[in-house]
Amino acid sequence: MYKKILFITLALVIIFAGISGILGYLWQNENRITDNETFKLPPRPDYLNQKGENELKVPALPPVPEQQIINNYSGQIIEIAANKLILSTNYGNKTVNFDGQTIFEKLFAPRVPQLPPLPGQTIVEENSIPNPEKITLNDLQSGQKIEVYSEENLKNKEEFVADKISLVIKLNN
Repeated sequence: MYKKILFITLALVIIFAGISGILGYLWQNENRITDNETFKLPPRPDYLNQKGENELKVPALPPVPEQQIINNYSGQIIEIAANKLILSTNYGNKTVNFDGQTIFEKLFAPRVPQLPPLPGQTIVEENSIPNPEKITLNDLQSGQKIEVYSEENLKNKEEFVADKISLVIKLNN
């Protein structure tokens, strides 16, 4: 008797699973969108097209103020002469003069800046950055990236005397 009830229950489960599978397949094919049909979205409600007082108004950002004092430029060397060089910057080409007081140096910078350690972590310096090195004018070449510094305000000046010229070397880290 026990085997007969188990056999009938198992047969009913298999029959219902088969019928459910067939009905699901037929329903899926009936509601499927074919390549020839276009799918139409319901119309947009009118209240979404209306502009009202409840609309979120975001104020415009204030304009970024123009810097009043510019003391440095960075860019690529275009040409080097006896006592000046021409530098290509984001503000156009600048003529940088130098004299006996101008300091020439090589700066080392990481290619990707490192984040400060989290609280409780100790700093592990695997790739320490070397200190700046003194160089001469002969070490500079056309096409190199440099930064020039001056104590005077360089705003709106196309030609100026640099106090320091730094050759920037990006380190692999």
